[in-house]
Amino acid sequence: MSATGLLRKLSDEQKSILAAKSVKLNRPADELLALLKPIAAFDVAAAPARKQAGCSLAALIVLSVVVAIYGVNQEGNLRFVSLGLAGALLVGAIISGTTWRKLQAADVSDNLSKIVIPFLTILREDVAPAEPVALDIDLTAGDAKKKLTQTINPKTKGYPKLVTTVYLDPWFEGSAVFADGTQLKWKVVDRLRVTKKTKKNPRGKIKMKTKTKVRSDVRVTMAFPTKHYAPKHNAVPGEKRHEVKLAKRTKGAAETPQGFPMLIDLIADGYRKVNAQKGAAR
Repeated sequence: MSATGLLRKLSDEQKSILAAKSVKLNRPADELLALLKPIAAFDVAAAPARKQAGCSLAALIVLSVVVAIYGVNQEGNLRFVSLGLAGALLVGAIISGTTWRKLQAADVSDNLSKIVIPFLTILREDVAPAEPVALDIDLTAGDAKKKLTQTINPKTKGYPKLVTTVYLDPWFEGSAVFADGTQLKWKVVDRLRVTKKTKKNPRGKIKMKTKTKVRSDVRVTMAFPTKHYAPKHNAVPGEKRHEVKLAKRTKGAAETPQGFPMLIDLIADGYRKVNAQKGAAR
């Protein structure tokens, strides 16, 4: 199904999430997945469709202008046909532009499909079906203007010119309670560093290259019930829960976000820091 078809099939609540580009919910994992999966599927399908609509818009505008100029310099039927064709091309450009604007307005961060959905899919295996999972997700782009924290623009004459912008994106946090009683909280903060380098070759042609690097900081807090898990270190007699705080940081390309494997690794590390007692559910 086309991206526009997927968009039409979304519920009012799903469309409101696309419009707000944020999720603040507290529902069972199955309900969250049923709500968010169609949005993620639409976003994946919309990316190539949006690019195609943008390219078609530019090409049709150029063609309509060329054909119109050709037509006004002709006479008789050729002029009539040429101007008619130019008008048809302009209508096509308007349709492509409308499609592009609609898909652009509904664009959300790829983090939804690449991190949130896989994480919720794993999480629901360890959370009781009726137990709610709290989510607070910012689905705006990591390089959105509101997230800009620093611009580095060295004052140099001539080429190459280098401009670096830094964005801070605290985009994903939430909490859940596992079936074994362990309380989980997490937070993911990305720091984007976008470098634009402008060069001029010996023939005077100017080229610009953009490189984006992402540093992901993931923090997880796990509160283990002591009746099921005994802490390996720093045990406090009589305490009902043993809290473990973990953090991990990694750098990489924007195309390969690391938030999902980092979250899973940190949760696994948390369980390695305690000893399961007899009768533990996990």
